[in-house]
Amino acid sequence: MLGTPSQTRSSLRQICDLAIVLRASPGKIDYEARRKLNFTQLLLLEHWRTPTDSIGEPLGLERRLMNAERYAFMRVTATSPAQLPQRLRFRKSAPDAADYSAFLLTMSAELKDGIDTYLSAWLARFETAAQTRPSPATWAPPRSRPSGAGLGRVLEDIDVDTRNSLRLGGKASVRRMAAVFDRSARHVRWAISEYPLSTGRMT
Repeated sequence: MLGTPSQTRSSLRQICDLAIVLRASPGKIDYEARRKLNFTQLLLLEHWRTPTDSIGEPLGLERRLMNAERYAFMRVTATSPAQLPQRLRFRKSAPDAADYSAFLLTMSAELKDGIDTYLSAWLARFETAAQTRPSPATWAPPRSRPSGAGLGRVLEDIDVDTRNSLRLGGKASVRRMAAVFDRSARHVRWAISEYPLSTGRMT
């Protein structure tokens, strides 16, 4: 384990707390079953037109669609880039990881909502076809601490105005923002994904 002995003990208590919560109230998503769905049909080009057209954003090049597919897959399966389908994996010989980070940094709140709406409809179709229980696109357990263990920082605890000015000023990289906010790169990446900037367009 990483950290001091007290941090390690707190982390272990948090894991136990989460296990207690999930045992009392199981999650709404069967991720094991979901990861067996036919993801070759996820966010095809004709599907991608729906969220982009509805908010007036361009389709972009093939690379933008691929990054949207990566985002959609990881969002509904709760997996990491290492578990992406082979065709979507980040290549070491190309700047795929950097391109994906740029996609997240520039994704609008409207596009995120559009993708989530699409994913809900996609799951309703493919989970029904696979005879698995219908479930929401995403789900997270409530924040609680039955044992009194310290909780990690919430994603929205970084300064929103500073975050937005960095992103709008074109000076935002995940690494730079992590340094500015004194947070891990993972925390910043998840916060950006969860709370993207709005364009002000109606959807």
